[in-house]
Amino acid sequence: MVEIREYKDKDFWYNDYFCEGGLTGMPKMKKTLPLMAKFLKKNSRLGDFGGTTKSFKLFKKAFPNIEIVSVNMIANQIKGCDIEVCENFAEKTGFASNYFDVVFLGDVIEHLIEPDKIVIELRRVLKDGGIFIITTPNLASLANRFSLLFGFAPTNYHPSEWRYGSLFGVKHSSWHKSVFTIPAMVGFLENYGFKVFKKIGFSYHGRNFLPTNLSEGMIIFAKNVKKVKQKKG
Repeated sequence: MVEIREYKDKDFWYNDYFCEGGLTGMPKMKKTLPLMAKFLKKNSRLGDFGGTTKSFKLFKKAFPNIEIVSVNMIANQIKGCDIEVCENFAEKTGFASNYFDVVFLGDVIEHLIEPDKIVIELRRVLKDGGIFIITTPNLASLANRFSLLFGFAPTNYHPSEWRYGSLFGVKHSSWHKSVFTIPAMVGFLENYGFKVFKKIGFSYHGRNFLPTNLSEGMIIFAKNVKKVKQKKG
């Protein structure tokens, strides 16, 4: 396990690269980093897919002795990272197979029209036994269940450019197209050759007092296993 820099003190989190809007959900990252540390060794290679300069600085501060590869479709969002890779990773990447020890996909999959493609590709570039960490909103959150019960639209699923039918009025959407429940995400990943071994619920805005399946968001830890048993449709 890699030695992780102290991240429990206030100064680690409350700084210009975090509080200025570079990452969504400080509570999410506070739960993710300690578990991520268990799977990183000195000189491990971490693929931060959909990452930004902000997430790079956070990972670099937490894990100073690992290699961080920042991948984004917009070059300006990863400007200043150690290793910048600008490409449409939602379709295919230029990385060799078995390249990464750990892959992090933080609040990205919900924006994709065809999430299957990226999961297949990330499994290819992840080493056998490598760890895949994904964070994303939970379609079956308590807020969404409450909304649907009274005929309102889910808060984190946006089929249009605008959020219509929401409890919170008409607002511009966040382009969330592929939002999973936690059981659905587990089945989805395991169908493509991953073995989910950790499921964590979190709130983007503060402490989470809800059971995992009712939480606002999910953090999923999965291992890349060799045998793939895809279900036939």
